[in-house]
Amino acid sequence: MKRAAPTARLSSSTGRTGDHQKEKIMRDDDKIRILFLAANPTNVKFQPRLDREVKEIRRKIQASGYGNRFQLIPEWAVTSDDLQAALLEHKPHILHFSGHGSKKAGIILEDAQGKCFFLDKNAFADVLRVLKDNIRIVVLNACYSTDQASYLTDIIDFTIGMGKAIGDDAARTFAAHFYQALAWGRSIEDAFKLGQGQIDLSRIPASGCPQLLVRHGVDRTKPLLVKLESGSGKSQKRAQRPGERPGASTPATKNEGKVQVKDATIRDINLNVGSGTMTKP
Repeated sequence: MKRAAPTARLSSSTGRTGDHQKEKIMRDDDKIRILFLAANPTNVKFQPRLDREVKEIRRKIQASGYGNRFQLIPEWAVTSDDLQAALLEHKPHILHFSGHGSKKAGIILEDAQGKCFFLDKNAFADVLRVLKDNIRIVVLNACYSTDQASYLTDIIDFTIGMGKAIGDDAARTFAAHFYQALAWGRSIEDAFKLGQGQIDLSRIPASGCPQLLVRHGVDRTKPLLVKLESGSGKSQKRAQRPGERPGASTPATKNEGKVQVKDATIRDINLNVGSGTMTKP
């Protein structure tokens, strides 16, 4: 049976289709915050199911090994006025935009009436230059967003954009499997490849559409989550036991030197953010 062509997140005229050190202050919950910005203007013919994208991302994260270390924060019907407020309030580690994009004008937000508002590429970059704080990744899950992503490569470590029009199924599939891989402790580059690979495995005709841009000098192979070999990451000198010769070695206890992953907390996982890591004392 011939496979029906996916509906693209497009309308007839638009498509979905001294650098200061990053802040190291964590909130009480110490989770990786994903700020999901959704915009779906009413005057665009096709309305993508952005609620389904959030649902799929949340489901994949919750079923993953380190899913409890992630917090997904959706903001709906985002306007240009909402953008700064959301960044200031939530201080995300990952900024994810989902909605429509235009080949010429870029990302589309909503105005006060719920109509299209084109997000200026330079203005968006200038805002992130000031409010990037913890942001390590920006995902622009919208059509033709790679050009807008390129404006962020000297600001953000990892930026993902779409090189052409992308259908709703492809966009949702990529996002869900990208975050699934991150929540299993894979590197950002691996997560990107796995998200892209799932598009191909699902036989969705959007191969090569997602594109990863990496800031110069950033290690693309380093996991977002890093397990420490011990609680503090440093070896501790064991006290000499009564009757024991100085320097004598004894057998290790059953769990000595092992990372306890079952009930993982921030004490045995670091967040790679910017040039350093963030840990809870």
